[in-house]
Amino acid sequence: MPLPIVMPAQKSLLDFISIAESGGNYNAVIGDADATDDLSQYDIDGIYALQRQLLANGEPSDAVGRYQIIQETLKGLVEGFAIDLATMFTRELQDQLGAALLNGRQYAAWASAAIDDAQFAHELSCEWASLPDPDNDGRSHYDGDDAGNHAGQSLTATYAALDAAKALLGT
Repeated sequence: MPLPIVMPAQKSLLDFISIAESGGNYNAVIGDADATDDLSQYDIDGIYALQRQLLANGEPSDAVGRYQIIQETLKGLVEGFAIDLATMFTRELQDQLGAALLNGRQYAAWASAAIDDAQFAHELSCEWASLPDPDNDGRSHYDGDDAGNHAGQSLTATYAALDAAKALLGT
């Protein structure tokens, strides 16, 4: 199965998600949202090595890139989409991986109004720790975990981002 094409509404949501995850930086690594080491120069295998090094250096997570993808999630995507380990971790790939994560969190159901904003916001908060969970009083779904996660956005901002994406969908 090919990676998804990133549609405008998805890109809008990914831009919003990236604000608190990485400051929008495609080169971010856990603990350094301002990192400048160009991750697009790494292939997937090199990203795995970087993630192992982050943990070896004592970081609480191995999250990397604009969407702070952890190795377990990345491995699932690589296997699920049969991505070659020599594939470069480009901005385009990161956006496609982000869109795949959105799709895995019921994006299509939300886009077709089969689920409401609160349900979708909950789904997103289960994927991205910086997003508020309406089922957890607006705190991160992972609030208080060992990685120190907390919501970096409010529910109000999240619902506004969903409204903006819906406008791009024409719904």
